[in-house]
Parts: sequence; C-alpha cells; structure tokens
Amino acid sequence: MKSTSSITTFDFRRKALIVAFVGLLSVFGTATTTQHAYASDANTGYGFYLESKGSTDGTEWRHKAAAGSAYIHIMYHNGHHCRLYIDGALDREGRGSKNCMVGKAYDERDGQYRIRNTVRDSRHGNEDYKWARLTAWAPFGTGSTNGVWSPDCSEAAADLPVLNID
Repeated sequence: MKSTSSITTFDFRRKALIVAFVGLLSVFGTATTTQHAYASDANTGYGFYLESKGSTDGTEWRHKAAAGSAYIHIMYHNGHHCRLYIDGALDREGRGSKNCMVGKAYDERDGQYRIRNTVRDSRHGNEDYKWARLTAWAPFGTGSTNGVWSPDCSEAAADLPVLNID
C-alpha cells in the first residue's frame, strides 16, 4: 500500500511542477514577446502530461467570440507526440461537447500556429457551440506539451501556419 501512495504523491508533485512551469511560461512569455498580437483574446497557459497511450487531458472551457481558427503557441513538447483537438460546447460547463476539429493536429514542433476548427461555424451546424477548449490525446504513449493558446485568432494570425493536417 505504501508504494502506491508514494507513486501517487510523485505523480501529483510532477503534475504540479508542470502546471507551475506552464504558468511561469505564460506570465513571462506574454510579458516579453508579442504573443497577444496573434490572439484576439488573452492567451492562457496549458500543460498536458499524458502518461500512457490513450491518456487525454484538456483545458478549461473558454468563450469563443467568432467562427474561425484558434491560436496556439507550442513552447515545449517531449516524448511521444500528442494529438491536439479543439472541442466545442454549448456552455462553460461543457454540455453537449464534441470534437470540432478540421483534420488532425500534432505537437511535433514548437512554434506559433492556427488550429482550424468548427466552433461557432454555422456551415457545420455548430453556431450554438460558443465555448472551446484545447484537448490533448496520447495516440502512441507517454508525452507532454505546454505553451499558451486562445480560442480566437486576431487578423495578424492570418499569416501563421496552420497546424492541422487534412
């Protein structure tokens, strides 16, 4: 019983350190760079540690102001690549949530990107989906990634590369 307890404590501490690290990256990164130029709303930090194949994790739900791409700045990734999604929901509690991705997106390289999605997109029947979150899934095994994201892009983001693969 003791070994299970110490493993749980170790996992909790490791995840707490990752979250603290992402928070610091978010605070210092936005203070020293022009990341806000690409988001039409404030960037928030994300940090995902996926400990095994099939693991998943997601951010809190955020209001999405308009149809169109989300902004992501991948600052770090390690281990197996994580597959990234933009999920849509009817409200901030995540009711009616569904995958609203266009194609597939992986955290294969650091950088700033747009992620195409269909949240608030009436052409895909998602006009009532006004909330979005960034979600990661481990298709291959243990991996981690962190950085900042925003559910909406500014006009300046039009020149950023698209992360999605069709």
